Amino acid sequence: MKQVLSILLKNQPDALVRLIGVVYRRGYAVESLSVTPSQEATYACVQAVINDCSASTNQLLHQVRKLVPVVSADIFSADSILPKTSLPFSNRPLTTQSDITISIPHLS
Repeated sequence: MKQVLSILLKNQPDALVRLIGVVYRRGYAVESLSVTPSQEATYACVQAVINDCSASTNQLLHQVRKLVPVVSADIFSADSILPKTSLPFSNRPLTTQSDITISIPHLS
């Protein structure tokens, strides 16, 4: 069963690595990860869609909340948050390499 781990995280250099490390060590596979800035510049909103591959999600939530950079954390059922019809890229064709343009500025 897919679940969404929703976290408010302090913006620290290693905060995201520590968070994903806890999720990985608990045996969960991260399918999707979204990190967006919050209204305050000192925090980031993290949403990770995870597959329930191991024991209790309550234990995962408890471990995540113990991390220093975590302000708040909750877990929701992906079915209640992400209905299959509202996935943003579900009806879009895959892009090919020729569709992607990358501009790299020259550093002097």
